[in-house]
Amino acid sequence: MVESQASLEEYEQSQAARLVAQNNFDQIAKAERNRRFLAITEKIHAATSLTDHEYLLEILKEYPRTGRWILDCATLKDWMNPSSTKVPLLWLNGIPGAGEINLSLIFAIKPALTLPQMVYR
Repeated sequence: MVESQASLEEYEQSQAARLVAQNNFDQIAKAERNRRFLAITEKIHAATSLTDHEYLLEILKEYPRTGRWILDCATLKDWMNPSSTKVPLLWLNGIPGAGEINLSLIFAIKPALTLPQMVYR
């Protein structure tokens, strides 16, 4: 009878240990799924324009002439001219990371300094 009770006690202890191990495993698996989800959403989540703007301001502190060449471009000047008869659309394109966003931010940051007649359409 003593052997039978010890066996039952050992069985209950092993069941309790198994439940604890299963709960730990479930928590670890859930944490890993959350980590992977956050990693994926971070990769596919678009950057905010505020982040880009702050980054550009830091660049402009070190290199104040950055992007000034585009403000001298005839196509851009024509686009900014309110009396222009061309379609009021300026298309900036390039490979990812080429700086299209930074160039568009240059328009927002420096227009009063370089082109006082700028009109936002």
